Amino acid sequence: HEARTVSCAADQQAISGGWRWNDAPANLNLQAQVDHRDGEAWRAGGRNNTGVPREFTVYVYCLIVG
Repeated sequence: HEARTVSCAADQQAISGGWRWNDAPANLNLQAQVDHRDGEAWRAGGRNNTGVPREFTVYVYCLIVG
């Protein structure tokens, strides 16, 4: 299991976020284990039990404040 954090810029506020397994069919043994806001960032991570490397993307939606 490995997790990544994606942050907003200093003048922005994190309002939502998410993750996805890139180019992976839905029937594979892939899991998300972490998925939550972390300050002004989004943290997500998962476990790949397929035996084949798969790319995992984490994204954050930010709101400009001030």
